[in-house]
Amino acid sequence: MSHRVIQLFSATAFAISLLLPAVKATAIEVSATIDRNPIYSDESVNLVLQVEGESTNGLSPDLEPLRVDFEILTRSSQTNINIVNNKPQVVQSWVIEIQPRRLGVLEIPSISLGSVQTEPIQLEVQEFKGNVATEGAQIFLEVEVSSNNPYVQAQVNFTSRLFYSIPIVTGTLSEPQVSFATVKGPAQDKRYNAKRAGIEYRVIERRYAIFPEQSGSFSIAPIQFNCVVERTDPATNVKNHYRERYSSNPVQLDVRAIPRSYSGSTWLPAQDLTLSDSWHGRAPDFEAGKPESREISIDAVGLRAVQLPMVDFEQNSTARIYGGTNADLKTTPTFDWSLARRTDEFAIIPQNDSIVEVPKFEIIWWDVNEDREKVAVLPAISVQIGQRADQQMASDHSDNGSESADFGNLNPVKDIANEDRQWKLISLTLLAIWLLTLASWYLSRRSKQRSNADGANPHTRQIESEQKAIRKIRQACASSDAAAVNVALLQWAALHWENRPPRNLAEVAQRLNSKQLTDQFENLDKANYSHHQVSCDCHAVWRSFSEAITHERRQTNNQKRFKWFMSRETKLEELWPESETSTS
Repeated sequence: MSHRVIQLFSATAFAISLLLPAVKATAIEVSATIDRNPIYSDESVNLVLQVEGESTNGLSPDLEPLRVDFEILTRSSQTNINIVNNKPQVVQSWVIEIQPRRLGVLEIPSISLGSVQTEPIQLEVQEFKGNVATEGAQIFLEVEVSSNNPYVQAQVNFTSRLFYSIPIVTGTLSEPQVSFATVKGPAQDKRYNAKRAGIEYRVIERRYAIFPEQSGSFSIAPIQFNCVVERTDPATNVKNHYRERYSSNPVQLDVRAIPRSYSGSTWLPAQDLTLSDSWHGRAPDFEAGKPESREISIDAVGLRAVQLPMVDFEQNSTARIYGGTNADLKTTPTFDWSLARRTDEFAIIPQNDSIVEVPKFEIIWWDVNEDREKVAVLPAISVQIGQRADQQMASDHSDNGSESADFGNLNPVKDIANEDRQWKLISLTLLAIWLLTLASWYLSRRSKQRSNADGANPHTRQIESEQKAIRKIRQACASSDAAAVNVALLQWAALHWENRPPRNLAEVAQRLNSKQLTDQFENLDKANYSHHQVSCDCHAVWRSFSEAITHERRQTNNQKRFKWFMSRETKLEELWPESETSTS
């Protein structure tokens, strides 16, 4: 009976899969990013490759295409493994430090990782035209701003760079002291190599977002770097530590006032500004007295969310518009520009049975790149009551010609009758699946009750799961796959200590109270996470693990729970039988 239910369930599931749109699923997701763009000549940039999936299967990036336009300086990798519902989720990343061979806009090509590839990236390499503070200096500071002549309330990026060619034991870098502006940051530090005056330096770059609150001429005081450095006495070749201090040059800003030609009610100097709206994923169906909910979002680059104005409409006799009092404000800092968003929600209630008119909404803002006023617009909406609102609105939008309106989420319907028939069939199929699932659950429950009545061990299912997990450990060790061994060990540990799973292999070894296993797991971690290629004796890992489990088995004296892997011998099965062991 149970087998027939499962067959019916599978057949029905197959039928529904033919009715529903196919969803393309990928087992592995891959991405490529760079930490800075643009960069100066003779500087390096970090290319970060990341693969995410249940298993990365020992993937390794093919870096040969990079060598055409870039020199590969360093390469490191890291693997993070999370156990979610007893399934591993592996995130493996590589950080490749590269240096361009020429100036201009270069393409970082697609990188292959097995059967998947990353997208190419455009990198701009500019010529460095600055001056080194002290010729041949071993440590110095550089500071720069994105604009020395910004508008009031417009974002200015303040960047400091610490260059050093000798070891620094410890150090602190001060923040920019600004009394005439709001300062946000810093963003996460960037680290790379650079060459100045023929000397190779290591660089730490730090960036702040400054929003001037006043117009006029202002100076940003020099930043300070206090440090302890290690220097070698050339006469005695003895290394000594010295406390030293370094300063940058001051930065002058001439902050411009709001242009007289600006016609907006709220001053918005931005890199970019757009408007968008949403009707909660569906086209509105206007009826007299029935409220429809509309969200309007303002997105700006180079502003803070608190600078964005409240959405406001002119009321008319065809519709009442309420809301806009509880805005959702969000500012997302990035290394380049702040991203600001304000979202207001409105209720639109038609007042008659013939037509509803929602007036247009527009925002005047100042494009700081083109140094001119612009207008972002959501066009007016005019809909005949009783008609499909999405079709009418789409027609209005095509006639309006507004540059900023977006009705992409109104989802026009081409064949309503066919869609209704399809969804009726889908609903009936889902009902059948639900009934079959209910029947399957009932039969499974009856079977479980009979099993318990026969005196089944309550730990049986737990024991079987652990048995499979240990087999995976043994198979991974036999294949000398260090990453797979890591995953399998954490899977077993999550089952063995289900109430408090260990977070890493060090905790597993600690709970098993095995010094030998601690050493083996340390070698395993080095093989998985070291920047350099490190070999790991997976055979030794298995032996140490089996001995630790055997010792725990004796200590717990819980023969029933461990009877599936116990025997009259005191050791687990050998990873490789002695007869197969050979040396060469």
